[in-house]
Amino acid sequence: MTVESTQGMFAGNWSPDGTKVVFSLFGPDRADIGVLTVADKPSWAPLLATEAAEYSPAVSPDGAWIAYVSDETGRPEVYVQRFPELGSRQLVSTNGGLDPV
Repeated sequence: MTVESTQGMFAGNWSPDGTKVVFSLFGPDRADIGVLTVADKPSWAPLLATEAAEYSPAVSPDGAWIAYVSDETGRPEVYVQRFPELGSRQLVSTNGGLDPV
């Protein structure tokens, strides 16, 4: 998804070091998570972009994890995984979840 193809962008939060902000990108038929790096030369890139909808990103206070919502199971659930390099994904909600902090 490109910024031009979105219907909206909604900021999640900043990394503790102030160099990245995570955000949700909503398109006509999907939702993804992107990251904007504001260091020397600002740039953005998709962070989570799958067939499922991913949204509501939140970076942990130590900057090592990202929490977010995905509907890959057919309902919204909260997951966490390493950040900024993704990995070690874990489902942390039971019976659905929204708006991680």
